[in-house]
Amino acid sequence: MAEHVLQMNNIVKKFRGCAALDGVNLSVGRGETVAIIGPSGSGKSTLLRCVNLLERVTSGEIILDGKVLVSDKTGSVVYAKESEARKICADTGMIFQHFNLFPQMTCLRNISYAPIKVKHMPKKDALEKARELLAMVGLSDKENAYPDQLSGGQKQRVAIARGLAMNPSIMLFDEPTSALDPEITGEVLNVMKELHERHMTMLVVTHEMGFARSAADRVIFMDNGKIAEEGAPDEIFNNPKSERLQNFLKTVLS
Repeated sequence: MAEHVLQMNNIVKKFRGCAALDGVNLSVGRGETVAIIGPSGSGKSTLLRCVNLLERVTSGEIILDGKVLVSDKTGSVVYAKESEARKICADTGMIFQHFNLFPQMTCLRNISYAPIKVKHMPKKDALEKARELLAMVGLSDKENAYPDQLSGGQKQRVAIARGLAMNPSIMLFDEPTSALDPEITGEVLNVMKELHERHMTMLVVTHEMGFARSAADRVIFMDNGKIAEEGAPDEIFNNPKSERLQNFLKTVLS
């Protein structure tokens, strides 16, 4: 396995005393695509949100690209100082269900804004990079369009381009197609498959079993806040070991 971009060790996350995550150990190697599947409420999105400070863990350790975001060596959680934590998390790109584009900015500005503001990239370079990324997601003709002029699939492709503009070490996808009509889901999944072929490191929470089967290097099945089973897509889909995974696959694949 390649060096780890992400390591999550013994992650516990409690909400009002209930464990949404219960001792999760997860690592993602450089260039690896890992798909997380499982029923609603199993902790998939919570796990993803703990990677970049959208949720704070109750206990456990998170290391991103060799930098410690949170440690738990003394029995209590210690996060990196705020400025350092922000710098560490700037190395992740997060794609949500609902795009979260800036409505008052054109596509080009949505993509170039953070590299200029956060990474202090020269404007000329940021715009050049933004145009390259728009071309990569098949939207070169939309650079001056505003989000409300785009379809849901186009908005999500712009969101992916915006995430990539920061040159992240890892891209995090939280159900990126769940808000889309089925007929435009494919255009987003095709971009993600291309990123997989380019060896972009990706951690993807998804209900798209076809994507998990064809584009993931490893599939993780979560249930009740734990990793119940993990393995290569062929193992998970063709030879599920636990009854819980067998029943889940029967439901989603029927």
